[in-house]
Amino acid sequence: MGKTITKKISILLVLTLLIALFATNVVAAKTLKMGAVTGAEANISKAAEHFIDLVEERTNGSVEIEYFPGSMLGTAATQLESLRMGELDFFVGGVGWLSQLVGEFNLWAAAFVMEDYDHARAAMEGEPGQIAQGKLLDKYKIRMLDGTWYRAPRQVFSTEKGGPVKSIEDLDGVIMRTVPLDAFAIPWGATPATATSIPYSELYMALKQGVAEAFEGPIDLTVHNKMHEPCKYVSLTSHQFETAGIVVSEMTYKDFTAEEQKIIKEAVSETRDFTEELIKEDVKKQLKYLMEKEDMVIIENVDRDSFFKALSEVPYTMEEKGLWEKGLYDKVMEYAN
Repeated sequence: MGKTITKKISILLVLTLLIALFATNVVAAKTLKMGAVTGAEANISKAAEHFIDLVEERTNGSVEIEYFPGSMLGTAATQLESLRMGELDFFVGGVGWLSQLVGEFNLWAAAFVMEDYDHARAAMEGEPGQIAQGKLLDKYKIRMLDGTWYRAPRQVFSTEKGGPVKSIEDLDGVIMRTVPLDAFAIPWGATPATATSIPYSELYMALKQGVAEAFEGPIDLTVHNKMHEPCKYVSLTSHQFETAGIVVSEMTYKDFTAEEQKIIKEAVSETRDFTEELIKEDVKKQLKYLMEKEDMVIIENVDRDSFFKALSEVPYTMEEKGLWEKGLYDKVMEYAN
C-alpha cells in the first residue's frame, strides 16, 4: 500500500514539473510586432516574412513576430515614434523613412547621389552609415539591424506626350511628378523638367489626363500598383539606389538573450541575400512583361552621365540646407566604385 501511494506521489510530482515547465516556456515566448508602410504583396513584405520565419524557427518559438504591412500601424512617422517609445518592436522599409529622425539617411534617398547598389551598400557599411546609425541609436534608441537590403533602383516612366528620356535634355518642359520630400524634389527641381508634386493616390489619373507626363519609381512596385498603365516609355535611368532594412527598438533588443540576438543578426544577413535575388528576378520578369504584354518601350541606353554631371552641385546645395551633416556627401563619394 505504502509503495503504491509513493509511486502515485512520484507520478504526480513528475506531471506537476512537466506542467510547470510547459507553462514557463509559454510565458517566456516573446510575441512582438513589426510594422511597414509597403503593402502585403510588396517584395519588402516578402523579405520581412522570410526574416520572421527564420527567427521563429531558429528560436524554437521563443520569439514570435506579428507582421503589420500597408500602414496598418499608422504612417512611417507614427511607427517610428512607436519604436522610440518601445510600443513597436520592429520596422522594415526603405532607409529614407529614417530621415524623418536623422537627416543623414537622406543621402540614400536622394536622386543622383549613389552610383549603384554596391556604392550605397558600401557607404552604409562604412563611416557615413555608422554616423547615421549612431545618431539613430543614441538619440532615438532605435537600433539598425541592417540597412543594406536591396531595393530596385528607381527609373523614369513617361507617357507618349512626355516622350522617351535618353538624357537629361529630354526632360526639357516635361511635367514631372516628384515625391513631395526634399531628397526627391530638390534634385528633380534642378533638371529641365517642370517638377510638380502630386499625391501618389492621384498620380494615375494625372497621367491619364496629362496633368503629369512623367514620374519616377522602382519597376517592381510601379508594375504591381499598375501605375505604368498610362505610360508608353520606361527609361532605365537608375538614378536612385535607396537601400532598405530593418530597425528594432533598443528596449526590445536589450530584452533578447545573447543567443536570440545572434539568431536575429544571422537571419537579417540571410534575408539580405534572399531579398536581392528576389527583387532582381522580379524586376527582370516585370520588364519582360512590360515589353511583351503592355507594348511599352524600354530605353536601356540612357546617358546617366548627363544627369550626374549636370546635377553634381545639387548635393552640396542640399547639404547647405541642412539635409545632412556637412562634409558627409564627400565621405559618401569616397565609397563610389
